[in-house]
Amino acid sequence: MPQHSVTLGIDVGDRHSHFCLLDTETGEVIEESRIATTPQAFERRFVGVGPMRVALEAGTHSPWISRVLRGCGHEVLVANARKLGLIYAEGRKNDRLDAENLARLARLDARLLSPIEHRGEASQAHLAIVRSHEALVLEDAARFGRSRSVGAYLGLAPGQRQSGESDPQERISKRGDELLRKLLVQGAHYVLGPFAQDSDLRRHGLKIAERGGKNAKRRAAVAVARKLSVLLHRLWVTGEAYEPLYNARSTLGADPA
Repeated sequence: MPQHSVTLGIDVGDRHSHFCLLDTETGEVIEESRIATTPQAFERRFVGVGPMRVALEAGTHSPWISRVLRGCGHEVLVANARKLGLIYAEGRKNDRLDAENLARLARLDARLLSPIEHRGEASQAHLAIVRSHEALVLEDAARFGRSRSVGAYLGLAPGQRQSGESDPQERISKRGDELLRKLLVQGAHYVLGPFAQDSDLRRHGLKIAERGGKNAKRRAAVAVARKLSVLLHRLWVTGEAYEPLYNARSTLGADPA
């Protein structure tokens, strides 16, 4: 008899996540649905049912999701995204199918997922502080004539390729400190995520994401990361306190033309 009678696969999205429940013994699909990507929604849906073996892909939300599901009494496998990329190489991929594939791989053999272990919440917070401190030492804040130069220095500014009347915008250069760039992008994803407070940065990024089109979310995250780097340098130089809605309040307080 299998250890768990039910196996759950979750394809995690920023706002909603698709899940697939399999009968572990027969492999038959029991339920397919989607759920809001929030701790409250996950706890309401998966507490008191199980225990189950759960598989999800490593990503922005996987640390807190794995903690919530383990707290509900389930076994959680966080799949290595690179290994899954090799398994899904055939290109037949969508949210519903991804959730089912994760469940089937977990049901067959957990080792196929090459599962990783997230650090504890406290350890992750401490590590982020240490890495941020190491990465943010740019020797001298005055080395940048303008705070806006920091984004380009860290490789977060897009390149330009001008030819005749055409002036297309290329991808970001990815120059400078890779670790700091990644930390800023991770921070941007949180700013744009469901748990962040309202702020100028969040409003700016969501406005870009709402334009739609190919890679809109990625462009929004990079834009927020670039603005975040400028903001951090500005606060460093001036010693001012951070005000999340500084620009919004300035606009509201401005005299009408």
